[in-house]
Amino acid sequence: MIRTSPNGKNIQLTIRDSQESRVGEKFLRKLIQNNEERFALCEEQLPSPAMLLAMHQMLLTRLNSIPYFAEKIDHKIKVKAVGSNFPLSPLADIFYQLGEQKHFELGLLFKRRVKEMLAYPMRPIENIREPYVHELYIAFEQIDGKIKQIAVKASYEFENVEERIRFISFARKSGSFIAIRVTALPVFNPLTALIGEKLSELARLTLHRARALEAEFISLIGCGEIFDITDEVLVRLEIS
Repeated sequence: MIRTSPNGKNIQLTIRDSQESRVGEKFLRKLIQNNEERFALCEEQLPSPAMLLAMHQMLLTRLNSIPYFAEKIDHKIKVKAVGSNFPLSPLADIFYQLGEQKHFELGLLFKRRVKEMLAYPMRPIENIREPYVHELYIAFEQIDGKIKQIAVKASYEFENVEERIRFISFARKSGSFIAIRVTALPVFNPLTALIGEKLSELARLTLHRARALEAEFISLIGCGEIFDITDEVLVRLEIS
């Protein structure tokens, strides 16, 4: 149970995905279906477009992760765009330094792991409850603020915990270390109401540009976020 309303008539529940929880969920759904006539129907009041836009703008200025969006064109999957605040976080600065012409470079994360981190998690399968999660370790060396060497390994690429600890210890002694968590989810309908409104406004000014943007949104197959979890990993592996 998460919380209840002051009058005790409304409750919010959450469950973990397991065989036992699915049995309980099935029971609750059947209980509700068999007693629908006893429940009062309440229509959800959706926020206005103006409120959605205001919340959208507020959230974009308070990112503590790096969101990314993937597309599929000619049967090839690639990261189309990323988001970041300025000034750049230490994690975002790494990808920015590795890129060219003011572009972020995420190839070091996905290049050898497209199937595991993009293709498989972003399959168009309904009822996905939680994002797919991967943990990656980054070791890099900086000279005069510029990255000279960098190595990236996913957690499943280590044979055991001791190998992970050796990788981290060596990275910290010879340079710097960052651990990241990368999530991924499929996108089923990228053209939301907010995006549709923006495209309509743009179409009144330049129709061909609006159509080009609409095609870009339609090509999106998934999205995810990149989090800095360095402190969490050091604590978990008991590395001081």
